[in-house]
Amino acid sequence: MTSEQQAKAILQAIAAEAQVKFGDDWQADLVRAYCQIEQAETGNEKAIPVNRRGQILRAFSEGNTTLETLCRLAQAVGVEFEMVVTRREVRRIN
Repeated sequence: MTSEQQAKAILQAIAAEAQVKFGDDWQADLVRAYCQIEQAETGNEKAIPVNRRGQILRAFSEGNTTLETLCRLAQAVGVEFEMVVTRREVRRIN
């Protein structure tokens, strides 16, 4: 799976969780939750739904976004990321 495909899959999972959490008006509620998180993290008072709606909806339609936006979107719906590291080791047994 490419990085682009992974990003799209993560965004699709966030969208699905947002639909479950917020219902029919999930996009508007997700944008509001995202803005609350951004304001708390950065203190940016311009991070309001009117200013962020296009950016966030474009992330879902195009399937890509910044890591910061992706993390805030995940947090807005209560999703946590888990990283798994797999190592392969080849040993010669003589």
